[in-house]
Amino acid sequence: MRIAEAIQIGLLVAMRSMTLPAALSDTLSRDVVPEAARRNEPFPFVLLRNKNVAYFLKLAAVGEIIGDKLPFTPNRTSVGPLFGRMSVAAGLAWTLAEPEERSRMAVIATASAAVSSFAAMTVRQQAAKALHVPDILLALVEDGLVISGSIGVRGMLIGNRAAYPAAQPEYLEDERDLSPVR
Repeated sequence: MRIAEAIQIGLLVAMRSMTLPAALSDTLSRDVVPEAARRNEPFPFVLLRNKNVAYFLKLAAVGEIIGDKLPFTPNRTSVGPLFGRMSVAAGLAWTLAEPEERSRMAVIATASAAVSSFAAMTVRQQAAKALHVPDILLALVEDGLVISGSIGVRGMLIGNRAAYPAAQPEYLEDERDLSPVR
């Protein structure tokens, strides 16, 4: 994982905390990875692969997207929601990073989530005032950005095998184990 990817994780999680985890878990729960590679995966990665966890995260993402539009939903910068966003960003970055980079990437993603939470809220509020549009329209735009960004980051992380640190050849006794089981 590169620094830019950790920053992107924080940015996306700051706007909608469950969409990126849901996108990653959905993809990983459908993926076939050799048993030899799975033995070396960190525990949170094993959770993301679980079909029940993927289903729960998708429900949580839909709930968050709906909940964001409700008038009584607290600001993302309130203590509880902010801490949750920072924790999710740290957990994803730690899970997806190479073992020697986990702590550093978790810190970067956490900082990105904290800063981005305040920035995204401010941009949305200022845009609503400047454009004279209802906040709900900007919330829908934000939803679209997060969904498309999550799909892009998911593809980038999985496409370059950064999401498979345990499936790298140095972790396996036999590189032939990397071929997917069909």
